[in-house]
Amino acid sequence: MTSLRAALISLVPFYGDISRNLSLVEGHVRRLSALGVELVCFPEMNLTGYSRAPEIVSLAQPADGWVVRQLQAITEAYRVAVFAGLPVRTALQQRPYISQVFCAPAAVPAIYHKAHLRQSEREAFAAGNEMGLTSWHSITFGLQLCLDSHFPELSLAQASQGAQVLLISFASPMDTPETLRVRWLRFLPARAYDSGCFVLVCNQAGQAPDGKRFAGMALAFDPDGETIAEWCSPEPGEVVVDLDLSRVQAARRRRRFLQQRRPALYQFANLHQEQV
Repeated sequence: MTSLRAALISLVPFYGDISRNLSLVEGHVRRLSALGVELVCFPEMNLTGYSRAPEIVSLAQPADGWVVRQLQAITEAYRVAVFAGLPVRTALQQRPYISQVFCAPAAVPAIYHKAHLRQSEREAFAAGNEMGLTSWHSITFGLQLCLDSHFPELSLAQASQGAQVLLISFASPMDTPETLRVRWLRFLPARAYDSGCFVLVCNQAGQAPDGKRFAGMALAFDPDGETIAEWCSPEPGEVVVDLDLSRVQAARRRRRFLQQRRPALYQFANLHQEQV
């Protein structure tokens, strides 16, 4: 596949109601499939609503449970890939993960567990320890969630392992749409420019039961760090963007950042990492 039509969704979830949120996902996928969209990306924890409250944490699902099976059924029915989020639990972890599932037709679901957690998240969730890479239709995707995007080495590592598109879902309540846009434009174009990847991001919208207001937003950047699509509003919305994957290799040939990396130089062994 040398091109991809993707949709980035900013929505207000039904807090604590996975079934209604699955119906919301299916409605978006059904509608967008008629427009030729091949991948639909949803915000962080959109299937439960983002929260650290016990009632949301308790909704954590197994990686092979009914929710993931239902997401896979939606992708098979409409022949559209889906990137959607929920808390996931495993038998090996006392606390669940903040996770995002990549489901695609005729493919095994890939589940990414958020690697970088804020202090407040660590009280309720465990951090993942895997890179977050998956491939579909000859496209390799780097999967990230919110705070992950502030660590450039993750994007570069994903790109060095073949990622062409970085999918980054957010649940950021800290800003108005205008201030969030300014903040995102400080660093997300650099993730695209340095890695030579398309970067696709979307954020939750609306107000949570605890009073937090989410800023909405959806943005897409090309491998040169230029903004190619955006939605800037606290209300639900979306953008649809067409990606020409040949631009990834063209950008990397021009700048050759990945080829000139010296990963051995960047090791920080034996340095104390302060726990903030």
